[in-house]
Amino acid sequence: MTALPLSTGSYLVVGESNKFKLTDNIIRSFNNRKNKILRIWDTQLKGFHISITQKNHKSFYFTYRNNFNRKKWLKIGDFPKINTTQARKLVLQNYAKVATGKDPVAEMKQERYGQTVNDLIKLFIANHCSTLKTCENYVYTINKHVLPAIGHKKLNEVTRQDVLRIRSKHIKYNKDGTVIGSGWSANKIKNIISKFYNWCYEEGFYTGLNPTIRIKNFPTKFRNRYLDDDEIKRFIRACFSYKKINPLPVYALILLLITGKRKSEILNLTWSNLDLTYNTMYLPDSKVGPKSYRFSDRAKELFLEIKNILPKDKKGEPLVDFVFPSNSITGKVIPLNNLKRPFAKIVEEANISNIKPHDLRHTFATHAAILTKDIRMVQQSLGHTSLKMTQRYSHFVEKDQIHTNNLVTNKIFELVSL
Repeated sequence: MTALPLSTGSYLVVGESNKFKLTDNIIRSFNNRKNKILRIWDTQLKGFHISITQKNHKSFYFTYRNNFNRKKWLKIGDFPKINTTQARKLVLQNYAKVATGKDPVAEMKQERYGQTVNDLIKLFIANHCSTLKTCENYVYTINKHVLPAIGHKKLNEVTRQDVLRIRSKHIKYNKDGTVIGSGWSANKIKNIISKFYNWCYEEGFYTGLNPTIRIKNFPTKFRNRYLDDDEIKRFIRACFSYKKINPLPVYALILLLITGKRKSEILNLTWSNLDLTYNTMYLPDSKVGPKSYRFSDRAKELFLEIKNILPKDKKGEPLVDFVFPSNSITGKVIPLNNLKRPFAKIVEEANISNIKPHDLRHTFATHAAILTKDIRMVQQSLGHTSLKMTQRYSHFVEKDQIHTNNLVTNKIFELVSL
């Protein structure tokens, strides 16, 4: 409970509700004796209140929720520059705006910043993209494709046709009108613009329609390429051959194949996140969040071989923590981040076509499904958050179901024939 002096020797007791019928005399009598902001709410007008700082600076505010159900705080003015009657009139005006679906805070921000896409995209990157693991790809796509096309326009000037025009530059069609490839790049650009406008709306910088509304993504096609048994033999032999030239990329590619992990997860591995005693790797920056995975004894042998070829300190430990260290342009030690050239040389020597580094993960998943017949185990090994992602490999498990059904069916009809 807080005692607020009304006049000399007289106090109002403010309880947890802190509600009064606000008048100029009541507000003058309020005195904040706490170490935090004190808010006194009006009993007649919902959302209308006076905020009193630790230094007893008093301001009128109007609180409401926008269409996203986010709470917004609109400053009406300072007391006594405006009195309670004037503040009530301003609150009622904004009350009417909220009732018709408008967002007064958003309108105020829009007027203050004058916003073009280029102005706000920097805030979007700093406040939204910086927390994403794909931040670099976001920034590259924005700078390369989005800003050159619509960066100079104001938010309300960007149209649906602008978005379609940007997207069309990344689509190729067959003669029958179908899209060549998966349309992944086009979808990515449209989705980034959509998220940018949603963010602007939620943060109160924009109150209009999202220009990407009702623009559907192209259906994505799963790339079902994996190495068969003969291709795996040729790939491993080519790896051993190339290891004499450049061993670290070879070890990385083989580990991609025998662990089923993503390229970034393997290349960003550190010795401090590897437990070679219990065959466990901890991935703090995995695509699906921090996770730990077990690996095979053969993978452990490869990690020990890598450890032996790296420069060591006096204690016999690697000088740097990265399992696959490399040097940046500035000379700073960073994780190895490019396997394109060694991978191209290896698959060329192995005479394997139409293959990408990520297909090594598909290869692991496919053979794991065939050997274990357990789709749940494949899901755990790949680190998929949902079984839906792993279902693409389920047809390899279903082959075993056919064999099981044949055995049961044959037995039943054999019993009938007796």
